[in-house]
Amino acid sequence: MALLGYLIANWGLVPLKRLSLEAHALSPRMLSQRLVTAQLPAELSDLTQSFNGALDRLEAAYQRWRVSTPT
Repeated sequence: MALLGYLIANWGLVPLKRLSLEAHALSPRMLSQRLVTAQLPAELSDLTQSFNGALDRLEAAYQRWRVSTPT
């Protein structure tokens, strides 16, 4: 029974582990990179969309800063 519980819990955490790997792969060198929201449970999809929205705002702010900063 414990093994079955472990397997079910481990299987349930697969989407979260995938998101974690994607988040670790984010880089300032690729400002347009976003987390993939396809095939996620609703709870994680909402969180991922919010995170991607924050990345959009950061990218826009950086672009505005680059334009306004003399080289």
